[in-house]
Amino acid sequence: MNAVFKTNRLLLRHANASDAAVLLKLVNQASFIKHIGDKAIYTLDDAKSYINQSFIASHKYQGFGPYVITLHNGVVVGVVGFYKRAALQQPDLGFALVSDFEKKGYIFEAATALLQHSINLELQNCVQ
Repeated sequence: MNAVFKTNRLLLRHANASDAAVLLKLVNQASFIKHIGDKAIYTLDDAKSYINQSFIASHKYQGFGPYVITLHNGVVVGVVGFYKRAALQQPDLGFALVSDFEKKGYIFEAATALLQHSINLELQNCVQ
Protein backbone atom coordinates (compact mmCIF):
# COMPACT_ATOMS: atom_id res chain seq x y z
CA MET A 1 0.00 0.00 0.00
CA ASN A 2 1.59 3.26 -1.15
CA ALA A 3 0.57 6.01 1.23
CA VAL A 4 0.82 9.56 -0.04
CA PHE A 5 0.21 10.91 3.46
CA LYS A 6 0.40 9.13 6.79
CA THR A 7 -0.98 9.97 10.24
CA ASN A 8 -0.89 8.13 13.56
CA ARG A 9 -3.97 6.08 12.63
CA LEU A 10 -4.49 6.59 8.91
CA LEU A 11 -3.02 6.35 5.44
CA LEU A 12 -4.15 8.54 2.56
CA ARG A 13 -3.48 6.94 -0.80
CA HIS A 14 -4.51 7.10 -4.43
CA ALA A 15 -7.60 5.13 -5.42
CA ASN A 16 -7.42 2.06 -7.65
CA ALA A 17 -9.85 -0.43 -9.19
CA SER A 18 -9.78 -2.62 -6.06
CA ASP A 19 -11.54 0.23 -4.19
CA ALA A 20 -14.65 -0.04 -6.39
CA ALA A 21 -16.73 -2.14 -3.98
CA VAL A 22 -16.19 0.07 -0.94
CA LEU A 23 -16.71 3.26 -2.98
CA LEU A 24 -19.93 1.79 -4.35
CA LYS A 25 -21.08 1.27 -0.76
CA LEU A 26 -19.93 4.75 0.29
CA VAL A 27 -21.66 6.74 -2.46
CA ASN A 28 -24.95 4.88 -1.93
CA GLN A 29 -25.17 5.47 1.82
CA ALA A 30 -28.14 7.59 2.86
CA SER A 31 -25.82 10.15 4.50
CA PHE A 32 -23.73 10.51 1.32
CA ILE A 33 -26.80 11.01 -0.85
CA LYS A 34 -28.29 13.48 1.65
CA HIS A 35 -25.19 15.66 2.06
CA ILE A 36 -23.36 15.22 -1.25
CA GLY A 37 -25.91 13.88 -3.71
CA ASP A 38 -26.73 10.87 -5.83
CA LYS A 39 -23.74 10.22 -8.10
CA ALA A 40 -25.69 7.63 -10.14
CA ILE A 41 -23.12 4.95 -9.27
CA TYR A 42 -25.04 1.69 -8.98
CA THR A 43 -22.67 -1.05 -10.21
CA LEU A 44 -19.03 -2.04 -9.77
CA ASP A 45 -18.38 -0.86 -13.33
CA ASP A 46 -19.91 2.52 -12.45
CA ALA A 47 -17.63 2.69 -9.41
CA LYS A 48 -14.55 1.85 -11.49
CA SER A 49 -15.46 4.60 -13.95
CA TYR A 50 -15.93 6.98 -11.02
CA ILE A 51 -12.45 6.11 -9.77
CA ASN A 52 -10.96 6.80 -13.19
CA GLN A 53 -12.86 10.03 -13.77
CA SER A 54 -12.98 11.57 -10.31
CA PHE A 55 -9.86 10.26 -8.61
CA ILE A 56 -7.22 9.32 -11.16
CA ALA A 57 -8.01 11.96 -13.81
CA SER A 58 -8.23 14.71 -11.21
CA HIS A 59 -4.72 14.02 -9.93
CA LYS A 60 -3.38 13.60 -13.46
CA TYR A 61 -4.83 16.80 -14.93
CA GLN A 62 -5.11 19.10 -11.91
CA GLY A 63 -2.31 17.88 -9.67
CA PHE A 64 -4.77 17.32 -6.82
CA GLY A 65 -7.95 15.41 -6.06
CA PRO A 66 -9.46 12.92 -3.65
CA TYR A 67 -7.57 10.28 -1.71
CA VAL A 68 -8.79 7.05 -0.17
CA ILE A 69 -8.47 7.00 3.63
CA THR A 70 -7.51 3.68 5.18
CA LEU A 71 -6.57 2.45 8.59
CA HIS A 72 -3.00 1.18 8.85
CA ASN A 73 -4.33 -2.36 8.34
CA GLY A 74 -5.74 -1.36 4.93
CA VAL A 75 -9.43 -1.10 5.83
CA VAL A 76 -10.99 1.74 3.83
CA VAL A 77 -12.82 4.25 6.01
CA GLY A 78 -13.59 7.01 3.50
CA VAL A 79 -12.27 9.65 1.15
CA VAL A 80 -10.86 13.15 1.53
CA GLY A 81 -9.41 15.57 -0.95
CA PHE A 82 -9.45 18.82 -2.78
CA TYR A 83 -12.12 19.25 -5.45
CA LYS A 84 -12.41 21.80 -8.23
CA ARG A 85 -15.89 23.34 -8.05
CA ALA A 86 -17.25 25.52 -10.86
CA ALA A 87 -18.65 28.04 -8.39
CA LEU A 88 -15.37 28.45 -6.47
CA GLN A 89 -12.06 29.98 -7.51
CA GLN A 90 -10.04 27.86 -5.10
CA PRO A 91 -10.18 24.13 -4.38
CA ASP A 92 -12.80 22.91 -1.95
CA LEU A 93 -11.93 20.42 0.78
CA GLY A 94 -14.42 17.55 0.63
CA PHE A 95 -14.81 14.27 2.46
CA ALA A 96 -17.06 11.28 3.07
CA LEU A 97 -16.88 8.39 5.52
CA VAL A 98 -18.20 4.88 5.45
CA SER A 99 -20.91 5.08 8.12
CA ASP A 100 -19.27 2.45 10.35
CA PHE A 101 -16.33 4.81 10.87
CA GLU A 102 -18.11 8.07 11.67
CA LYS A 103 -17.51 10.00 14.90
CA LYS A 104 -14.00 8.68 15.51
CA GLY A 105 -12.08 11.79 14.42
CA TYR A 106 -10.85 10.23 11.17
CA ILE A 107 -11.91 13.10 8.93
CA PHE A 108 -10.31 15.70 11.18
CA GLU A 109 -7.09 13.68 11.21
CA ALA A 110 -7.09 13.05 7.44
CA ALA A 111 -8.04 16.62 6.51
CA THR A 112 -5.40 18.04 8.83
CA ALA A 113 -2.73 15.89 7.18
CA LEU A 114 -3.90 16.92 3.74
CA LEU A 115 -3.96 20.62 4.64
CA GLN A 116 -0.50 20.41 6.18
CA HIS A 117 0.83 18.98 2.93
CA SER A 118 -1.21 21.17 0.58
CA ILE A 119 1.81 23.35 -0.12
CA ASN A 120 3.27 20.38 -2.02
CA LEU A 121 0.14 19.99 -4.14
CA GLU A 122 -0.32 21.94 -7.35
CA LEU A 123 -3.39 23.80 -6.16
CA GLN A 124 -2.62 26.88 -8.24
CA ASN A 125 -3.76 24.92 -11.33
CA CYS A 126 -7.31 25.13 -10.02
CA VAL A 127 -7.65 28.90 -10.25
CA GLN A 128 -9.96 29.78 -13.13
